[in-house]
Amino acid sequence: MTREASALILVLLVSFPFLIPLPVEAQPEPPDVDTLGPVVFCDQSGGVVILSPRNSTNYVNQMQLFFAVEANGMFGQFGNVGVSLDGGVINSVTDFIDKSVVQSGPDWYWYRTTVLASVMLPTLSEGTHSVTVYYGWQYLGIPENPSLQRYEVFAHATVDYMVVNSDATNVSTAVSDITSYTKPEISISSPSNLTFNTNSLPLNFTVGHIQPLATDASVYYSLDGEDKISIFSANVSRIDFVKNKITPFNLMVGNLSDGLHNLTVYAEITYWHYGLSSASTSVQFTIDTSPPTISGLSIANKTYNLQNITLSFNVDENTSWIAYNLDNQGNETIQGNMTLTGLSDGSHSIVIYANDTVGNMGKSNTVFFTVNIPTAENFIPAIVLSGMIVIVVAVGLLVYFKKRKR
Repeated sequence: MTREASALILVLLVSFPFLIPLPVEAQPEPPDVDTLGPVVFCDQSGGVVILSPRNSTNYVNQMQLFFAVEANGMFGQFGNVGVSLDGGVINSVTDFIDKSVVQSGPDWYWYRTTVLASVMLPTLSEGTHSVTVYYGWQYLGIPENPSLQRYEVFAHATVDYMVVNSDATNVSTAVSDITSYTKPEISISSPSNLTFNTNSLPLNFTVGHIQPLATDASVYYSLDGEDKISIFSANVSRIDFVKNKITPFNLMVGNLSDGLHNLTVYAEITYWHYGLSSASTSVQFTIDTSPPTISGLSIANKTYNLQNITLSFNVDENTSWIAYNLDNQGNETIQGNMTLTGLSDGSHSIVIYANDTVGNMGKSNTVFFTVNIPTAENFIPAIVLSGMIVIVVAVGLLVYFKKRKR
């Protein structure tokens, strides 16, 4: 074997442990004890959520405590869970309804462990009570130094609730609490159930998912029953103890035709252990971009021998504003049909404007007309001429009747 080959083999043997990850020594298990403590609060590195009971809610004896705990650790290493009632002894909980361990980060050995548990609480007196769930690591100390015993708490949650008698109203149960948690809540702020004079509208809404055991979430919308359009799709933390909403959603919906539309927002959330839950919310709105039509204008393209002329017209939809513009002198707001007064001799023009209830403006055709009021100079000769005509006609009739008498 050559010297070069020997050197290469030596390099590979030395590098081999770094090329392939070696198993990490298993972490120690937390001690199996009945009670935990004393409590020492440490930096948060996990999450606790109580599903039932809920804050400021009435319950009847006996009640079940439902909660979930989530923590990240090497190979899913999981610590101690404890429950304390009314600030009393912290009892250890090791019996879980469900437990899941999944890889949670870029490191191949880092896992997220989630547990779901239930504890039957003892019969309690009527009144306000509190329950706290803890997650941490119990240290037992050593005989030489018992003061080292401690319960390092990384996360905890507390609820205050009321115990009432069986005849009370507005009483909740663990089943109803969990059912209400799993239902997504959708709130659409725009568009609203109104009429709009634009072909594009903002779609603004929020989706609440207060159930902390969500694993996947998808959000869609559909317009007028067409195919769903995806807005959001992602994996989410099983216990999100910082926020409880996938918010906000702000986008534009365009190419809206005139007429009535129906828009529906859908939310589908898959919950660990509880499965799929979905919800939808719809809103109806109308698009109207067409201006009102103005017709039947009473003033025509002709000459009027009047200073006061009736102005009437028809509008084919409800209006929020009407005005006329005479001789380009500016718009004069009116309530409807009216009479133009004090018109001067000469040429005039008039246009009618009308806004519908959403702001579309309609405009009539421009009408050109003339006002010609007879003056005194023109009026006296006309009277004289009329009198002469009457006299001539009278003389003619008189001659005619005299000839007939002969």
